[in-house]
Amino acid sequence: MLCAVTLGLLCVSALVSGAETSFFSLSHNDIRRLRKRTTASAEAVLRLLTNVDLLLATILVVNNLVNICIVILTSSIIDSVFTFLRFEFLFKTVLVTFLLLLFGEILPKVLAQTIPVRFAQFAAHGAAVDFLSDLLCAGADEQPHQREGFAQERDFARRAGRRGGHDPEFES
Repeated sequence: MLCAVTLGLLCVSALVSGAETSFFSLSHNDIRRLRKRTTASAEAVLRLLTNVDLLLATILVVNNLVNICIVILTSSIIDSVFTFLRFEFLFKTVLVTFLLLLFGEILPKVLAQTIPVRFAQFAAHGAAVDFLSDLLCAGADEQPHQREGFAQERDFARRAGRRGGHDPEFES
């Protein structure tokens, strides 16, 4: 039972890690093509990309929570299967690190980098990321339009900084 739950969590970790790479690897042409499509998954990707700060925060929080659960469950599984006289911590650390890095991070990110549009649509189609971002914002007092305004101001400030720093609109 614990093995199945751990395997499921590893799949969630892979999906979320790949989603991070795919969403933030989309080019302007990819987004333009998504706007022309009328599929539910394309609309879900575009909706999630309206607030990239919230999207990234959701992805990182979920991935960290899932990875912590994987570490705890894997430790319990190893304890039930093996008896150690020494080096228990080393064995657990190496095994869990290998599993998380290879199957929860590297392989999904390579796949998502190869096919970012399809992976983003797959990740957004279930609306799991959208649901989780709503959960993260449930306790916030700010309205969505306030978050978007802040993001637009921040993006403008970044562009101004790239042009050489000085922009008269930011002077008082």
